[in-house]
Amino acid sequence: MNNILDHANSKSPAARTAPAWAPWLEFALIALGLAVMFLPTYYDLARGPWTNPHEAHGPFVFAIVIGTAVARWKQFLAARGSAPVAGTFAIVVGVLLYIVGRSQEFLVLETSAQVPVLVGVLLCLKGWQGLRILWFPAAFIAFTIVWPNWFIDRLTLPLKQVATNFTVSTLYNWGYPVSSTGVVIMVGAYQLQVADACSGLNTIISLMSVGVLYLYMIARTGFLRNALIIAAMPFIALAANVLRIMGLALITYHFGQAAGDSFIHQFAGLFLFAAALALVFMLDAVVEHAGGLIRRLINLRRQAA
Repeated sequence: MNNILDHANSKSPAARTAPAWAPWLEFALIALGLAVMFLPTYYDLARGPWTNPHEAHGPFVFAIVIGTAVARWKQFLAARGSAPVAGTFAIVVGVLLYIVGRSQEFLVLETSAQVPVLVGVLLCLKGWQGLRILWFPAAFIAFTIVWPNWFIDRLTLPLKQVATNFTVSTLYNWGYPVSSTGVVIMVGAYQLQVADACSGLNTIISLMSVGVLYLYMIARTGFLRNALIIAAMPFIALAANVLRIMGLALITYHFGQAAGDSFIHQFAGLFLFAAALALVFMLDAVVEHAGGLIRRLINLRRQAA
């Protein structure tokens, strides 16, 4: 009799378990839905904004998002829980942003929709525990947001003015015949216009993305430390661009307009971006050393007390 009951229970719906491929089918359907939704957006980005040097970091950000998600995928699969209410709310917000942005050709809304949609999917699948595991790719994809030109112009104008004024005052104190009108620098017989690429904004965005990735990869746990380094990145980027403009002005003055407009212009940008990254790494090392020194002093005072 017991054998008959056991045989019957084994065939009941409660006793049967889902096939091993069921979770993968669920993930495949979600991936298909995301692809259908966002592939047209990425196609437009690849044909438009990503061909512009100002937005050239976009493909690298997308690749990093995929890579960091794959690296922690096993941990995500092992997570337990679900938050369907919060997840559905986030997805609805993202879909509304996408519909408005796509229909009105407003890229900032269309690309911003990625963040709430991705967060909502993670919450629906694995809840808050899953979101904690994949929080970085969900947040890092925000660096693919394409900001409107009027917003960029509002930010770049004061940055260009600051860079121009600092460059002119420094070179003048060094004895060079230099002056400026707006964002146009006159050095000797030559003119140098401070373009958007030299304003610092593009370097700030790129440096912020690389700096955030750096902090994530080395797994710094101190919130104050990470916040200090991230807050310093815009100033480091602006300082690097000021050095770039000064270098180009000196090259133009000593070697002529053609030298300043040649490949040296692009090389200066790459070199100073690398210098800005080096400054970030140095700042991180200084903060690490200072934090260790402060902790040792606190321990010595406690021992003395």
